[in-house]
Amino acid sequence: MITPNYAGSGGTPLPTGELTLDLLADQVAATFGGPADLVGFSLGAVVAAAVAARHPGRVSREVRGRGSAGLLLDAHMLRMAKFMDLAGLKGRN
Repeated sequence: MITPNYAGSGGTPLPTGELTLDLLADQVAATFGGPADLVGFSLGAVVAAAVAARHPGRVSREVRGRGSAGLLLDAHMLRMAKFMDLAGLKGRN
């Protein structure tokens, strides 16, 4: 089982550019050789779906719970940006 951290969390470096869903999906995909089963909850469910869309040959199955898209994904990204700002991490690499 692999439980990756997203950019800027869990000791991972912050991205040099904008934090996007594609970036998160590519980061997760880089943690395994595939094909693999993905399990995601909340934002992780959205990222798992993006991994499957961007890297279909590396995903066998997905289990997603309480995933959201559209405005709720934007809200997740805003919360992440606010957390990084409050933690003094904004703009650091």
